[in-house]
Amino acid sequence: MELIPINSSVHYKTAFDIHTSNEDEISNLRRTIRSWCLRATKNFNNQDLHSAWFFRGDGEQHRIGNYLFRVYVNVGNYTLENPENWIVEIIHPDREHRNRKWSIEITFSQVDRSLIRFAATVKNWMNEGYIGEIPDHPDLTTPGFVRDILNSRSITCRKGDGIVNSTPKTIRLGEAKDLFDKIISGSRYLPLVLISKHRYNSGYCIDAQNLQKKILGNANVYLLSSEKVNNEINYYLGNDFSCSFGSLRVYMPKVKLDYDKDSFRHRFYSTRYIEDLTEEQVTNDITIGLSRNARTFTTKEILTTYDVVAARRRHKIRELFASKDENEEQSEELKLLWEEVEDLSKKKKESDSLVDLYQTENEQFQQENSNLKWQISQTDQVREENTLLQRKVRVFNEMDKLPESLTEVVDITISSFPTKLSFTDRGVKSAQDYKNGNEIVGEAWEMLRKMASTLHRLIFDEKSGDLEGQFKTETGYDLAMTEGRQTKRDSSLMRLRKDTYEGNEIDITPHVKFGNKEPKLLRIHFYPDEENKLIVVGHCGEHLDNFTTKSMS
Repeated sequence: MELIPINSSVHYKTAFDIHTSNEDEISNLRRTIRSWCLRATKNFNNQDLHSAWFFRGDGEQHRIGNYLFRVYVNVGNYTLENPENWIVEIIHPDREHRNRKWSIEITFSQVDRSLIRFAATVKNWMNEGYIGEIPDHPDLTTPGFVRDILNSRSITCRKGDGIVNSTPKTIRLGEAKDLFDKIISGSRYLPLVLISKHRYNSGYCIDAQNLQKKILGNANVYLLSSEKVNNEINYYLGNDFSCSFGSLRVYMPKVKLDYDKDSFRHRFYSTRYIEDLTEEQVTNDITIGLSRNARTFTTKEILTTYDVVAARRRHKIRELFASKDENEEQSEELKLLWEEVEDLSKKKKESDSLVDLYQTENEQFQQENSNLKWQISQTDQVREENTLLQRKVRVFNEMDKLPESLTEVVDITISSFPTKLSFTDRGVKSAQDYKNGNEIVGEAWEMLRKMASTLHRLIFDEKSGDLEGQFKTETGYDLAMTEGRQTKRDSSLMRLRKDTYEGNEIDITPHVKFGNKEPKLLRIHFYPDEENKLIVVGHCGEHLDNFTTKSMS
């Protein structure tokens, strides 16, 4: 008999509750799994998966082609046709790498006549003793039987207080409050993924259908149909927990709106970040987090053949103990045995409770540790800001008049924020050459100051996923981290957005914007220097040509 080795790796897992009004629903569910097996294996016929052992379980390992099947049943308080616990274990070789194998464990456990607990685990491993190159981990996909179960019309699948959806749901104007209630519900165990529209086209910032397929059974996907819907949901969520227009955000269970540091648990991605990382990588990251690494199972979950055998053994002991036919000596032995079983069961429940407690405490400690690190970083930041403030005081004390030109603003900025902002030669010259420099002195000072404080923090400290939206919210100024598609296709236009800093070519496409019509207009293009944590300004002046302005000239 081939067994699943201890060194196997979890590839996918899920578990949820199945609500039904049909007392024989577990039979229908087993037929669904059998149909999936026949489709997945393709070369099988109905007789290969003989109904007697597949439905009733015999504990034997059946080889059909390259597949090994083993089915166990615990009748429990029900019948052989509709048992309390049923599991099928499937082991088969990888189609591409002959030294890798896969296992699938699917269980149904009747809680009562109207509630069935479903759990599934997919694992893989390399053959024992294999020496050689380890193949790449395959893409994470949801097994077809999960979709088959969710699409059944006779049942409702739930996790906590939420229905497990099989397709993304679109949220329209006026529906945000209901979605907000789902997000903050204390009984929600299902992660929710909110996807907003793309900033630069009519589509969404990521392929929602593809993502939902990969996290099926483990999270629900919601589409925010317009920027107004984003604004509506953000009105309820507040700034720290918002899902800005053009971004994606994953809301884990147990959201704490009154604790701003809890916002760090709920991962978000801006359009720019998705484009830089690639949509495929973002989808893969979310899938791994929700379908492989998430806290899916309870401590009492029936997951393996050993769990079903143990449940069957416990039920048998109960039956023997309740029987009136045994003699007095057997009765006393059974009583002692049952007391031992009850004691072990009590200790197991206590252990399960401790595991839950330790897991919760561990999550709290991790959060507290993250908060302490954040406070330390804040202390360092305050110390640095104090040093900068003293430098600024010296600069302002030495000023005999307020700046009257853009050039003077740039000079003061360089002196005031030496660890935050730096200018290239071209950046300084662009300010000197700007014909409207004297018209926007106040705005220039405010924009550069906000770049040295707010923008620097968002880029290098918080590494904000929605940089553009967050900067706009905090400062009121527009920030663009990229150019339009047509501009990016024009090499002559993109050359205008190249500069040299310390002997290296830099890309100064990102820019902060003020005004759209001269003379009240200013564009500050910059390069975020990750290594030195500096915002390097390469242009501070007129509007650089883009596809639109070039077409008009």
